[in-house]
Amino acid sequence: AFCLCAAVLFAALPTACVTTTVDTYYRVPDTNVDQAYLRPGVSFAKYSELYTYPMEVYYLEGKGSPSNAEIEEIRVVFHDAFVDAIGDDYQIVAQPSAKALGVRASLVDLKENQIIDDLPPGLDVLVSGGHMTFLMELIDSKSGMVLARAADQERQAGDTGELEGMDAAAERWAGLFRKFLDTSLIKQQ
Repeated sequence: AFCLCAAVLFAALPTACVTTTVDTYYRVPDTNVDQAYLRPGVSFAKYSELYTYPMEVYYLEGKGSPSNAEIEEIRVVFHDAFVDAIGDDYQIVAQPSAKALGVRASLVDLKENQIIDDLPPGLDVLVSGGHMTFLMELIDSKSGMVLARAADQERQAGDTGELEGMDAAAERWAGLFRKFLDTSLIKQQ
């Protein structure tokens, strides 16, 4: 009798509307990076400009953590490498627009083989402990929808996470991004 009453009571209660959104991406085979994922049906053909978000640098706090000045230096090294790779072929705009592809880059230094708790959702699965990983998200700058994600781990002795090796790592990753742009976006005339 109790089970029947409980079933009737729960059936009579209004159900709360909960909407769960699951972003699905498919893995792109044969890329120049360790992992690349695209949202199904995405096309980059409508984008002719780039809108950049500030680069994020994630690391474990404590012994050996970079100073604020070192983090800023890392951002400058990557910014300069990407601007040099893009050249004058693609316009970088100051505001989101329907023609602007958003680019959000992150550098995750997990040398200590531990996970960083404050990584944004979806990025934590692209990194692994013991490695420095460069992450890039391509975003529709108007809607904020993430269209693609890529992750690439250190490649050589120069990509060690030390400031001295950042130039080589930044140039490599900027070159890969330029190749993507040349095959996926409309160059400005």
